[in-house]
Amino acid sequence: LLGDGMYHRAFPGYCAIIGTKNGAVFTSYGGMRQIFPEEEPMTADTRFDLASLSKVVGTTMAALRAIDQGKLSLYDTLSDFFPACYGREDVPVIALMTHTSGIAAHLPLYTMQITRDEAADAILRSEPVCKCGEQTVYSGMGYILLGKILEQVYDMPLDQLVKQEVF
Repeated sequence: LLGDGMYHRAFPGYCAIIGTKNGAVFTSYGGMRQIFPEEEPMTADTRFDLASLSKVVGTTMAALRAIDQGKLSLYDTLSDFFPACYGREDVPVIALMTHTSGIAAHLPLYTMQITRDEAADAILRSEPVCKCGEQTVYSGMGYILLGKILEQVYDMPLDQLVKQEVF
């Protein structure tokens, strides 16, 4: 599967480890860890920044749990959760999860004079990079909105929700 992914150019390289509580039972790596500005091969000791795993392991798993429990649908829209969507009323949850919402990849929320609770509104007010469904634009901002939706659905902070429903 990993070799096919590289062959079809889904990704330039991979490192994979499958393990149990007793340790690794399978390890494999291949391809390139970097392709620009020059190619660098993947090695057994290649290290990765795991910051984005919180989206996959935490927020995505919590969203899938909410879907499984019937508390959320992939086709619920932003207008189901936010009073003002500024033209994004019809953006579905699935678009947030697949990075096809049209929301910018990054907004410097940390430089804005806003509270944590005002972040969703700032994201919703931001200029879209494209129409929903038009392009895939990897966006942490969409995942902030997804986290806010999950907090509403479960009526608890995301960190507590992930601890309870995922971990």
